[in-house]
Amino acid sequence: LSTILQKDSQTYVGKLHACYTLAQVAWNNESTSEQIAGTPGLLAGMAHVLHLDVGRAHRAHVYAVQQQCAIAIGNSAANSRKASETFASDTDILQGFSNLLQKQETREELELNVQRVRETSVLALKNMAATSQDAAHRIASVPEVLLSIKRIA
Repeated sequence: LSTILQKDSQTYVGKLHACYTLAQVAWNNESTSEQIAGTPGLLAGMAHVLHLDVGRAHRAHVYAVQQQCAIAIGNSAANSRKASETFASDTDILQGFSNLLQKQETREELELNVQRVRETSVLALKNMAATSQDAAHRIASVPEVLLSIKRIA
Protein backbone atom coordinates (compact mmCIF):
# COMPACT_ATOMS: atom_id res chain seq x y z
CA LEU A 1 0.00 0.00 0.00
CA SER A 2 2.79 2.43 0.79
CA THR A 3 4.22 1.99 -2.73
CA ILE A 4 0.86 2.67 -4.33
CA LEU A 5 0.40 5.82 -2.27
CA GLN A 6 3.90 7.20 -2.84
CA LYS A 7 4.37 6.62 -6.56
CA ASP A 8 3.06 9.24 -8.97
CA SER A 9 2.91 6.56 -11.65
CA GLN A 10 0.13 4.73 -9.78
CA THR A 11 -3.42 5.41 -10.85
CA TYR A 12 -5.79 7.47 -8.76
CA VAL A 13 -8.09 4.47 -8.58
CA GLY A 14 -5.25 2.47 -7.01
CA LYS A 15 -4.56 5.25 -4.51
CA LEU A 16 -8.28 5.51 -3.73
CA HIS A 17 -8.51 1.78 -3.03
CA ALA A 18 -5.37 1.89 -0.89
CA CYS A 19 -6.76 4.75 1.23
CA TYR A 20 -10.16 3.05 1.44
CA THR A 21 -8.47 -0.15 2.63
CA LEU A 22 -6.55 1.77 5.31
CA ALA A 23 -9.73 3.52 6.45
CA GLN A 24 -11.55 0.20 6.76
CA VAL A 25 -8.85 -1.71 8.62
CA ALA A 26 -8.34 1.21 11.02
CA TRP A 27 -12.02 1.35 11.94
CA ASN A 28 -12.43 0.45 15.64
CA ASN A 29 -9.04 -1.23 15.79
CA GLU A 30 -6.43 0.40 18.02
CA SER A 31 -3.63 -2.02 17.15
CA THR A 32 -4.07 -1.63 13.40
CA SER A 33 -4.39 2.15 13.75
CA GLU A 34 -1.05 2.24 15.54
CA GLN A 35 0.53 -0.01 12.90
CA ILE A 36 -0.70 2.30 10.12
CA ALA A 37 0.64 5.42 11.83
CA GLY A 38 3.84 3.64 12.83
CA THR A 39 4.74 2.42 9.35
CA PRO A 40 7.04 5.04 7.80
CA GLY A 41 6.10 4.11 4.23
CA LEU A 42 2.39 4.44 4.92
CA LEU A 43 2.90 7.72 6.77
CA ALA A 44 4.95 9.09 3.86
CA GLY A 45 2.40 7.76 1.37
CA MET A 46 -0.51 9.42 3.13
CA ALA A 47 1.42 12.70 3.34
CA HIS A 48 2.13 12.38 -0.39
CA VAL A 49 -1.59 11.93 -1.12
CA LEU A 50 -2.53 14.96 0.99
CA HIS A 51 -0.09 17.04 -1.09
CA LEU A 52 -1.24 15.82 -4.52
CA ASP A 53 -1.89 18.67 -6.90
CA VAL A 54 -2.53 17.95 -10.56
CA GLY A 55 -3.95 19.65 -13.61
CA ARG A 56 -7.58 20.36 -14.24
CA ALA A 57 -8.32 17.02 -15.89
CA HIS A 58 -7.85 14.89 -12.78
CA ARG A 59 -8.98 17.14 -9.92
CA ALA A 60 -12.17 15.22 -9.10
CA HIS A 61 -10.14 12.02 -8.78
CA VAL A 62 -7.49 13.69 -6.60
CA TYR A 63 -10.12 15.16 -4.29
CA ALA A 64 -11.72 11.72 -3.86
CA VAL A 65 -8.35 10.18 -2.97
CA GLN A 66 -7.52 13.00 -0.55
CA GLN A 67 -10.90 12.70 1.14
CA GLN A 68 -10.45 8.94 1.59
CA CYS A 69 -6.92 9.50 2.93
CA ALA A 70 -8.26 12.00 5.48
CA ILE A 71 -10.88 9.41 6.50
CA ALA A 72 -8.12 6.81 6.99
CA ILE A 73 -6.12 9.21 9.16
CA GLY A 74 -9.23 10.25 11.08
CA ASN A 75 -10.29 6.65 11.71
CA SER A 76 -6.82 5.76 12.96
CA ALA A 77 -6.67 8.86 15.14
CA ALA A 78 -10.08 8.15 16.66
CA ASN A 79 -8.90 4.76 17.89
CA SER A 80 -5.46 5.51 19.25
CA ARG A 81 -3.72 8.26 21.17
CA LYS A 82 -0.41 6.95 19.86
CA ALA A 83 -1.61 7.14 16.24
CA SER A 84 -2.93 10.67 16.81
CA GLU A 85 0.39 11.80 18.22
CA THR A 86 2.30 10.19 15.36
CA PHE A 87 0.16 11.92 12.72
CA ALA A 88 0.29 15.25 14.56
CA SER A 89 4.09 14.97 14.88
CA ASP A 90 4.51 14.58 11.13
CA THR A 91 5.00 18.03 9.63
CA ASP A 92 4.18 16.76 6.11
CA ILE A 93 0.82 15.43 7.32
CA LEU A 94 -0.06 18.68 9.12
CA GLN A 95 1.11 20.79 6.18
CA GLY A 96 -0.94 18.59 3.85
CA PHE A 97 -4.05 19.20 5.95
CA SER A 98 -3.23 22.91 6.06
CA ASN A 99 -3.05 23.01 2.26
CA LEU A 100 -6.32 21.10 1.92
CA LEU A 101 -8.10 23.40 4.35
CA GLN A 102 -7.01 26.42 2.32
CA LYS A 103 -7.80 24.90 -1.06
CA GLN A 104 -10.16 26.88 -3.27
CA GLU A 105 -11.81 25.66 -6.43
CA THR A 106 -12.67 27.92 -9.35
CA ARG A 107 -14.76 25.37 -11.21
CA GLU A 108 -18.26 25.35 -9.74
CA GLU A 109 -18.83 21.66 -10.48
CA LEU A 110 -15.84 20.76 -8.29
CA GLU A 111 -16.57 23.08 -5.36
CA LEU A 112 -18.61 20.40 -3.54
CA ASN A 113 -15.66 18.01 -3.85
CA VAL A 114 -13.33 20.57 -2.26
CA GLN A 115 -15.85 21.29 0.47
CA ARG A 116 -15.99 17.58 1.33
CA VAL A 117 -12.19 17.36 1.46
CA ARG A 118 -12.04 20.36 3.81
CA GLU A 119 -14.78 18.96 6.07
CA THR A 120 -13.16 15.53 6.20
CA SER A 121 -9.81 17.14 6.99
CA VAL A 122 -11.36 19.05 9.89
CA LEU A 123 -12.87 15.81 11.23
CA ALA A 124 -9.51 14.02 11.02
CA LEU A 125 -7.82 16.86 12.91
CA LYS A 126 -10.62 16.88 15.49
CA ASN A 127 -10.18 13.13 16.01
CA MET A 128 -6.46 13.65 16.58
CA ALA A 129 -7.08 16.46 19.05
CA ALA A 130 -9.82 14.54 20.87
CA THR A 131 -7.67 11.50 21.58
CA SER A 132 -4.45 13.29 22.51
CA GLN A 133 -3.72 16.57 24.24
CA ASP A 134 -0.21 16.47 22.76
CA ALA A 135 -1.69 16.14 19.27
CA ALA A 136 -4.09 19.01 20.01
CA HIS A 137 -1.15 21.24 20.98
CA ARG A 138 0.79 20.28 17.86
CA ILE A 139 -2.20 21.01 15.64
CA ALA A 140 -2.77 24.31 17.42
CA SER A 141 0.85 25.27 16.76
CA VAL A 142 0.21 25.47 13.00
CA PRO A 143 -1.38 28.89 12.47
CA GLU A 144 -2.65 28.12 8.95
CA VAL A 145 -4.60 25.13 10.26
CA LEU A 146 -6.25 27.15 13.04
CA LEU A 147 -7.15 30.02 10.72
CA SER A 148 -8.58 27.63 8.13
CA ILE A 149 -10.64 25.75 10.70
CA LYS A 150 -12.05 29.03 12.03
CA ARG A 151 -12.87 30.16 8.47
CA ILE A 152 -14.65 26.89 7.67
CA ALA A 153 -16.55 26.74 10.97
